[in-house]
Amino acid sequence: MKNRVVLALALTAMSWPAVCFSQHVPADPGAGEQFLWPIDGWVATSDTYQSGQPHNGTADLSAPHYTPVRPARSGTVTKVAYTNNGGWSVTISHPGTGYTYTTSYTHFIEQPVVQVNDVVDATAGGGTVIGYVGRVGNADLGGPHVHFSIRRTPDGSTTSELMSIPAISRGDWIKNGKFIPGVFSGLAPLAGEAARTFDVVVSEPLGASIYSSSALSTITGSVAYGTDLDVIDSQAGAYKVMLPDNSLGWITHSSTVPSRSNIFGVTSASVISIRKGPSAAHPEIGVVPAGTLLTGFDFSGSEWYKVQWWCNGTSNRSTDASDNASDVGGCSNGYYGNKYGWVGVPATLTDNFRVRVIRGSISVYANQVVGGEDMRDLSTIIGTLGLGSGITVTGTRNGWYKFQFSGQIGWIRGWQTAGSQ
Repeated sequence: MKNRVVLALALTAMSWPAVCFSQHVPADPGAGEQFLWPIDGWVATSDTYQSGQPHNGTADLSAPHYTPVRPARSGTVTKVAYTNNGGWSVTISHPGTGYTYTTSYTHFIEQPVVQVNDVVDATAGGGTVIGYVGRVGNADLGGPHVHFSIRRTPDGSTTSELMSIPAISRGDWIKNGKFIPGVFSGLAPLAGEAARTFDVVVSEPLGASIYSSSALSTITGSVAYGTDLDVIDSQAGAYKVMLPDNSLGWITHSSTVPSRSNIFGVTSASVISIRKGPSAAHPEIGVVPAGTLLTGFDFSGSEWYKVQWWCNGTSNRSTDASDNASDVGGCSNGYYGNKYGWVGVPATLTDNFRVRVIRGSISVYANQVVGGEDMRDLSTIIGTLGLGSGITVTGTRNGWYKFQFSGQIGWIRGWQTAGSQ
């Protein structure tokens, strides 16, 4: 294990579902055992969006920024592309008997780590990492996620069919190495389940508690801020991790981020100008109002931050058509989506960030001061938040989020929320 410094991690658990533990259900493992889930996370959208619009044959699979994405089955990469609405995406071909299947993965945080014609593996050694979870493109509603689909093309045909993924619902938990529901004709079952582990780093400034089980009820110890931990298993809202002393324990998802993360909050008291590069010499590609909370991903010197921002007809300032085919730039063709750009002074770092409730009627608990520190008071519920409610988090403690609620301090479970910029 190694310790590392974590920079103002302001978006700690952006994409874990707002579902109480008793209502968490795993996705049906299915009978075919022909595809594996590409990430460890939860189903943000199955056959319909929250708005009720159709979302047939695809699933939005949520996980924090920089969570590794692996292929659902071994195959060959046939496409790596960037679009203004989808961001970075990867398509993989999986030949079968009578059909060729393709799986697609969209909204990577940066350019994928595979190229066209690469052969990727779904089982040995945990599977090939093809990229990392993000939210570039039209991906703001559900927070960072993978837009995942399975298509098949009959032999001799040029027309593909979008396959339905049965037996999944919004809020279902999915797991790397577990099988996607459904039977897919012409594909043999996979030989075995992948052992897919990854590292997380503790993002709580005061450290995070270690629990004896995934129920997160009995505390057995704690780990310091900045400690890297290997994830061995995952259940609803909790990671099973290897601790520095080589023992095992459980920790809340929302008190960690993937170790590759370097995310932080950015805001300003005045209008923020978005530039195409880290200096005022670069073209202005966008403008956002004062007080806008942005997600930062990189630094350049002490005064410039690479951020993600929402580009639309109001915020866009770019007239360069080439920006539309790049993750850094504006949206001059009128499309909207999350883009990257650079901000300088007067932008400042902040520990505040935005989240959204993904399940209706989650409890808001009162605040109490213990030893000079704000803490949740589990004996007093002061209200509830409904599906889609957005809040600004002003503090975290052991995976719980603090915010202003009806003129007073309230607390909610961080693992019951998703990202919302």
